Amino acid sequence: MRKLVSLLFLVSAGCARTNQEDAAADADTGEPQAPTWQDETGLKRVVSEGYGDRVALSCKVRGQPRPELIWLKDGMPISDDHYTGLVRFRNNQQTLVLRELVSDLVGNYTCKATNSYGTIFHNMVVEALEHAIYAPKILEKPRNQTLVEGMDAYFTCGFDSGSL
Repeated sequence: MRKLVSLLFLVSAGCARTNQEDAAADADTGEPQAPTWQDETGLKRVVSEGYGDRVALSCKVRGQPRPELIWLKDGMPISDDHYTGLVRFRNNQQTLVLRELVSDLVGNYTCKATNSYGTIFHNMVVEALEHAIYAPKILEKPRNQTLVEGMDAYFTCGFDSGSL
């Protein structure tokens, strides 16, 4: 069953810009900048994968000074100690990798980016599917038959109905 999820973007007090290109230019020149998302269209709200699959959650952020990124699961900070062997951080913690999706890793995730000029949040839900989603496929094709007129023909066809 799918859950409806609301997406929350919050920018706290600071020098937030409305034009992302200007903000990117400021980051390059070293001018102070509140955290902003590098690619808002790439931020996912719901991630649905099969049990056992690898899941990568990404929150690419920029700002000056460089924002500190913290990941939360169900409102609690994620630490390597608690999730030993299950999670890994990449790209300065901008990507959280769930090495193998298990029921303990299903839930609400938040990435929180903070610097001295502001804080932004992005929430997403990780769902686990009982099975992978794929289209139906033919496993055994019908075979050609040569018949004399008036004879009955019987064809068999093996297929996997997929997950639909």
